[in-house]
Amino acid sequence: MESLWKDPPSAELKQLAYVSRLLGGDPELVLAGGGNSSLKVVETDALGRQVPLLYIKPSGLCMATIQGVDFTALRLGDLEPLAQREPVDDEEMVAHVRRAQVDPDARRPSIETLLHAFLPDRWVLHSHPDALLAVGNRPDGPARLLELFGADVPIVPYRRPGAKLAHGVAATRRANPSAKGIVLHLHGLVTFGSDAREAYERHIEIVTRCEEAAPLPSPGPAPEPDRARAIEFAPRLRGRKASGVLRFDDDPEVLAFLDDGTLLEAARRGPATADHILLTGRAPCVLTELADFDPDTEVYLVPGVGMWTCGGRIEDADAASDIYRHTMRMIRRAGGAWQPMSEEDAAYAEDWPSQTRKRIQPSADGELGGKVAWISGASSGIGLATALRFLEAGAHVVLSDIEELAAGSEGLLNNPRVVFTKCDVSDAAQVQASFDETVLAFGGIDIVVSNAGIAKSAMVEELALKDWERSFAVNSTGHFLVARAAMRILRAQGLGGSIVFNASKNVLAPGKGFGAYSAAKAAEAQLAKVLALEGADMGVRVNTVHPDAVFADTGLWSPEMRAERAKAHGVPVEELEDFYSQRNLLKRPVRPEDVAEAILFFASERSSRTTGAFLTVDGGVKSAFPR
Repeated sequence: MESLWKDPPSAELKQLAYVSRLLGGDPELVLAGGGNSSLKVVETDALGRQVPLLYIKPSGLCMATIQGVDFTALRLGDLEPLAQREPVDDEEMVAHVRRAQVDPDARRPSIETLLHAFLPDRWVLHSHPDALLAVGNRPDGPARLLELFGADVPIVPYRRPGAKLAHGVAATRRANPSAKGIVLHLHGLVTFGSDAREAYERHIEIVTRCEEAAPLPSPGPAPEPDRARAIEFAPRLRGRKASGVLRFDDDPEVLAFLDDGTLLEAARRGPATADHILLTGRAPCVLTELADFDPDTEVYLVPGVGMWTCGGRIEDADAASDIYRHTMRMIRRAGGAWQPMSEEDAAYAEDWPSQTRKRIQPSADGELGGKVAWISGASSGIGLATALRFLEAGAHVVLSDIEELAAGSEGLLNNPRVVFTKCDVSDAAQVQASFDETVLAFGGIDIVVSNAGIAKSAMVEELALKDWERSFAVNSTGHFLVARAAMRILRAQGLGGSIVFNASKNVLAPGKGFGAYSAAKAAEAQLAKVLALEGADMGVRVNTVHPDAVFADTGLWSPEMRAERAKAHGVPVEELEDFYSQRNLLKRPVRPEDVAEAILFFASERSSRTTGAFLTVDGGVKSAFPR
C-alpha cells in the first residue's frame, strides 16, 4: 500500500480532515461511513480557561469527504475519568459521551469515542483494512499477527465495540508504550502518533505488511453471465424481500467467487467485522431456488447468476454491495481458513442499539421511499416534471424516452436513484429492453407512468394513413406494450403496484382536426379500464389523468403543431396559449407540475382505494365540443 501523504494543510483540525480523507478515500481501508479519527488539543473557552478537547469523527460520516468543521468536539475532562472506573454499560456510555459534547447539537460522535479518549496519543486513526482482516480472521489469526509484528503491534482479543473495548485498548497501550499500533481482533486497526503523518505512515506500514502476508490471488475462471435468468429472478427475489431496492452485480470477479464451493462455504461463516453487519447482515443467503430464501440478510448470492444486495435506498444497497465485494476479496486472501466472529457475537452486533444507530439510514424517506417508478416520455414536459416530483417523494426513477434529456436536466443522471433508457414505446423490443434494464438497476418496479405521446393535427379528410397509424402506434399500442411488460413484472413480484396513464382531455372532449390523436387516446383510456379489472387480483391499481393544453417545457407543441391548432380554433398563433387558458372555468394555464401532482396522487398510497378512475387536470373545460 502506497503512502499518499503530500502537502497537508498546516492548521491541525484541517490536517485531521486531510489525513482522514487519505484513509477514507481508500476502500481497502474504509467503507460505507466506517472508520474514525481523532485529535486532542487544548483550547481557551469563553471564560478564558484552558480546556483539553477531543475532536472526533461523527458516527457514520464519510471519511473520504470529511472537512475540519465536521468533527465533533468533546471535553476530555468529562471522558478520561471513565478510564478509572469499571466499564459502564452501553446506554450509560452513550449518555456520558453526549454530555461531554461542547455543542450538544453537534453530530453524534463515533461509538469508539472512549477508545480515542483513553489513549494518551494526540493523533489516533482507526480503520478496517481488508488485508489485516484477511490475516487475522482465521483460527490461527492472532498467532500469525504476532509473528508478523511482535510487540510493535499488540493484539486486543475480540470485544464488542464500546466501553469494554476502550478499556482493553487502553490497557494494551499502557503495557506497550513503544507500540506503533494495536490490532483489534476481528475488527480493525488503530494507529497513533505525535503528529498526523506518523499515525498515517504507521497505518500504511502495517497494512502493507499484511498485504504481503496475505496476497490477493487472481479470481478463478468465471462462467458466462446469465442476464436472462437474472431478469427473471430479480422481481421474484424483490417480492420475497417485500421492500426496498436491489443492486445486481454479475462482474466476472463475483461470478468466479460464486463458482468456487470452498469460498462459498467460507462466506456462510459470517462477515468481516461487526460494522459490516449493519449493511450486509450476519451472513449472505446462497440461493439456487427461492425456496432457500432467508429474509434476515441483505446479501443474496446466486451461483451462475450473480449477487444482489438490498437497501431502503439504492445508496444503501450500493454500500452493501461494496462491502461484500471487499469481503469476497478478504475471503479469497484467507482461503478456506476464513473464520470471523462467533454466531453469538454476530447476533449481538446485529441488534445492539449503540451499533445500529450507525446505520446510514434504516429506511427510505418520503411517501414513495423505497419505490421504483418507470416513466415514459420523461425527457421533458409532463414526464420530466413527474420524475422530479417522484424524486422529491423519495422514489427511484427510470426515465424512458426516444429523445435525450432536455437541456439543463442532464445533471439528473448524476443521481444514483435515476436511470435513463432510450426507448421508442411503439417498438416492443425497445420497451422490453427498457424494463429489463430497470429490473437489473433496481430489482423491479412499483409504479409505471405511461406518458409518452405524439400529436398530429389534421382534418380527417386530409389525414395521411401513415400519420393515423403512427398516432395509434405511439398513443395506443405504445401504452399496451408498456402495460404488458409492466404487468408481467408486477405479477412476478406480488407486491401490488400502480399504473398511471396520461391520456388527454381529448378523450372526454375531442377537438376538431385532432382525430388521429383523440381516437388513439380514447383507445388508451379504454385499455386502462381493462387493466384495472385485470390487475385488481394482484393489488395493481390502474388510473388515468386527462390534462389539457400543457404548453410549458414540452416538445408536443412544436411550431407546426401550434400553427395547426391555431388554425383549427381560428385564433392567431401568438394567442393560442391564452385561448386554451380562457376556455376553462378557472382561466388558468395547466402546467407540467400540475399534472405531475395528479399523477403522484394516483401513484401513492393516498389513492390506495382507487382504481379504474380518471382525474381531469384541465382547469374545467367548459364544453365537450369547444369551438
